[in-house]
Amino acid sequence: MLLRLPRLSGTNRSVKFVTAVPLLIGMLVLVGSWQWQNRQQKALVRWRDKALSCESLATTILSLRDQPRLVKDRVVDSHTLAGYIERAARRVGMSQNHIRSIRPEHPRRLKDSPYVETATKVRLTEVPIADIAKLIWNLQEESPGVAIAELRIWVESPASLTWEAELDLVALAYSPLSE
Repeated sequence: MLLRLPRLSGTNRSVKFVTAVPLLIGMLVLVGSWQWQNRQQKALVRWRDKALSCESLATTILSLRDQPRLVKDRVVDSHTLAGYIERAARRVGMSQNHIRSIRPEHPRRLKDSPYVETATKVRLTEVPIADIAKLIWNLQEESPGVAIAELRIWVESPASLTWEAELDLVALAYSPLSE
């Protein structure tokens, strides 16, 4: 048997339409707020994960600060350190014209300790960021007693794919004070 619905008059239709519109708007608002809350929850989880990762990295950095560093048993002279830099640059495939300067400083004693520090500033020009990272890695492989004390990088123009960099290298040596 077929069920027939009564034909609605114009006013009945408009009453049902007026009733259905707020319900539809309410449902859309509920769905929209549920989606917004879901996005906020996912963003909160991502930020929490990033914070935990940063906390883990900070803990690692602090623990590495307390570990003893490998030092040379003799003071590294400036020519040796410059040689380390040039060999590491060749291994990376960096041409000599990318090394603007290598400025070694005189070795200096660290206060009244038995340690002597030799610092060298290296200025690189028009180098891809990947080559800078490879150079640093190769320097540390070449000479474990040499550390990167500071690294400054900048770009000359926003359209450039190459970077300018300045590295401060430090070689630490154990050289007891003569009695």
